[in-house]
Amino acid sequence: WPRRGRSLIERITKKSGSDSEPLLGVHLSIAGGVSKAIERAVELGINSFQCFGGNPRGWSQKSLLEDEAKEFREARKKAALDTVVIHTSYLINLSSPDEALFKKSIKLFALEIERSMALGVDFLVTHLGSPRGAGIDFAISRAAEGVKAAILLALKNSKGRSTRLEILFENTAGSGTTTGSDLIDIGRIIDLLDAGNKGKGVGVKTGLCFDTCHGFAAGYAFKTPDE
Repeated sequence: WPRRGRSLIERITKKSGSDSEPLLGVHLSIAGGVSKAIERAVELGINSFQCFGGNPRGWSQKSLLEDEAKEFREARKKAALDTVVIHTSYLINLSSPDEALFKKSIKLFALEIERSMALGVDFLVTHLGSPRGAGIDFAISRAAEGVKAAILLALKNSKGRSTRLEILFENTAGSGTTTGSDLIDIGRIIDLLDAGNKGKGVGVKTGLCFDTCHGFAAGYAFKTPDE
């Protein structure tokens, strides 16, 4: 696997004529500790990966110890990995009209942001949830409100820790009432966040994680180079 992964990167680089390596990665398990994901990336010979920061299907999350975060940062530096991404828990619903669920989602999302900042990863990817019939306009304003609240809480709890983290909103396939199958809607949320604090934003950059499978299922065409 290490030889296959590295040789694939080298072949793609040579074929493209580029001096820089393409990003080649997969979603990796954190079984045994979050730093194990880096070991698995090295074994596969890849230069980027995504993993969960904790249990993706539980509200109760184990706190990340500073020693664990330091071990992860040092292991990543030694492995010379290009890009590291964390995907949030699937339970987070930042578009929910249910006040209790909305507040729980903000709290858990803030924890995910804090954890990502401590680990020093590049991106935190999240889904935007569902307004459960309350409509897309409600979902957009609600999601922007929830993201802002989570970021402010995370920055407060992180006590001034500097970060290069960028939060990315992942598009959906468009099933049910989920928020984000239309990229324009994600753009509206990003615009609301950018416009906050008198145009200075909310302290952490936000952007789009485009899932090509979800995009294709939602009707975005890219079968040909022109598309």
